[in-house]
Amino acid sequence: MAGTAISFDGNNLQTANIFTADIVHEQYPDKYAPVYPIAHENKSNIPFMDYPSKTITIRGKVTDTSAVALDSTLDTFRSYFRGKDKNLDIGYGSGTRRYTATATAIGIDRPGGLNFANFEISFTATLPFGSDTSSTTALNQTGRTSSIYASDSHSFLGTAPVQLPVFTVSLTSTSTSTTNQVTNPGFETDTTGWSSGGVGSFARTTSQFHSGVASLQVTNAGSPSGGNYAWAVYLATTTVGASYNLTCWVKGNAGGELLTIGIPGKTTNITLTTSWQQVVLSFTASSTTTELDFISTSPSAGVWFLDDVSLIQNTSASITIGNAGNGQAVTVTRVWAAADILVVDCLNKTVQVNGADVNFSGAFPEFPPGSGTLTYQDTFTTRTFSETVTYKPLYL
Repeated sequence: MAGTAISFDGNNLQTANIFTADIVHEQYPDKYAPVYPIAHENKSNIPFMDYPSKTITIRGKVTDTSAVALDSTLDTFRSYFRGKDKNLDIGYGSGTRRYTATATAIGIDRPGGLNFANFEISFTATLPFGSDTSSTTALNQTGRTSSIYASDSHSFLGTAPVQLPVFTVSLTSTSTSTTNQVTNPGFETDTTGWSSGGVGSFARTTSQFHSGVASLQVTNAGSPSGGNYAWAVYLATTTVGASYNLTCWVKGNAGGELLTIGIPGKTTNITLTTSWQQVVLSFTASSTTTELDFISTSPSAGVWFLDDVSLIQNTSASITIGNAGNGQAVTVTRVWAAADILVVDCLNKTVQVNGADVNFSGAFPEFPPGSGTLTYQDTFTTRTFSETVTYKPLYL
């Protein structure tokens, strides 16, 4: 095995000074398979199988031009192994096998006064399977709107008993209620509930609409000064501390018009086109009355249109993702917001929303090599999201 590429924590262990001659990692990992008898059940039992760890051993030689130079080289060599749960990459076939390992025994035998030293290092890999260094995509879907997806199949690679994928769900809109706090969302008969502000005007129009027969047309005054632009304003009744999603459809007359949407705690700037585009924003109400501002910020005269405005309170909902074959699934229940990103990492056993750990229930789904079916289910009233599932194939 002389010359096999090997590194630990990014440090190369095949260099002009380090020669790793023996790498023992191809043995079957440790296996733990107890059987638990069930009392009073006609000699029935529960089999259990686990692979708790694997020991990987390397042996070789460190050399340098002199005994003095070797002192410094050995100090550097020892420092390579101080990390815990680091990548141990070993050349295998035409690629690389990666283990997450810790150096648990380091032996260095240096004959006195000579310019070489023999070493033997044992690593413990708590996940005993080697993996690819690059991910394989099992699923990549955008624009999903159904509450249940139970027919996403993939043929999992690898030879380990289980493959451990990473599920990523990226929400773009959600609702858990159908009650719209905007009582005149589409301007179908008039502009009741809406008011104007700034320099300019607005009026109901039937020349443009996203749905129904009408929309709101906002006309900006020519070259307004002092930032005094045309506004469309709605005062919505809200609950302090509650989470809301604001959704609307906007369109420019000529394209290039600038629009700013203001809600509590944030503003969003949009460049309009001549096609209808949806805008979704989330916020937490800080008052019993929330002002929704749609501000024309073009520096010159401009016309734009607003339609299908909704403000819907979010309550808690659940997302469950798992394996249809064995029923293993992780469920996360919380108040969600548009743009939330849920990541269920079955390999590292973490569940996060927007990069922060969150509470969950259930068991991380495991998939044996071969055909498997991924499942998704939620309790939203409506939703739009993308879903990706990737994994690094694991090998015995």
